[in-house]
Amino acid sequence: MREKSIKEVVMGIPMVYQLLQNGIRKPTSDLFLARDVIQACDGLTILDVGCGVGRIRRLLGDVHYVGIDHNPSYIKKARKTHGSSSEFHVADVSEVPSITARKFDRILLLAVLHHLSDNQVTQLLGHCRTLLRPAGFVVSADPTFIPKQNPIAYAISRLDRGQFVRTPEAYSQLFESDFKSCKLQIRNDLLWLPSSTVVISATPT
Repeated sequence: MREKSIKEVVMGIPMVYQLLQNGIRKPTSDLFLARDVIQACDGLTILDVGCGVGRIRRLLGDVHYVGIDHNPSYIKKARKTHGSSSEFHVADVSEVPSITARKFDRILLLAVLHHLSDNQVTQLLGHCRTLLRPAGFVVSADPTFIPKQNPIAYAISRLDRGQFVRTPEAYSQLFESDFKSCKLQIRNDLLWLPSSTVVISATPT
């Protein structure tokens, strides 16, 4: 197992993680994801892989929500905040199929893919494909590198604790074997600082 960096250890503390997220993310960024991309509405079944402390949960409404994260401290915090209306599990992304056999309308991979190698992403997307309902789709959002990028945005992507920040095209190509439709958009306004985020909505049909 790879030894964690100091950055990863510090960011693994829920309070530190939340303070940083609240400090750099615009409140409208979560609203954009929940309403415009995830298209959350009552009655949906939603699987949130790499859910962290369950930040997006509060904006999803009356849904059946299952959150998965490998960090026990994050899951403990998520259960304390949202446990009465949600289901949380400590698990690695490779364990997703063993957690639930339920089919989902939405599968969220928010700030997940840039932490995974190409092989790990391909394996995870294959699992997601089998867990989706026929009309369901996957949503991902990750830092990215783009041409003529703002220097601050480039630095943020470069210094991210994820080791696999990619170009938008490289992210999109990882979906090709399991998803026929892949809608991609670049957002430069989700953080208070200049930033570049690639948001993908992918459907299998």
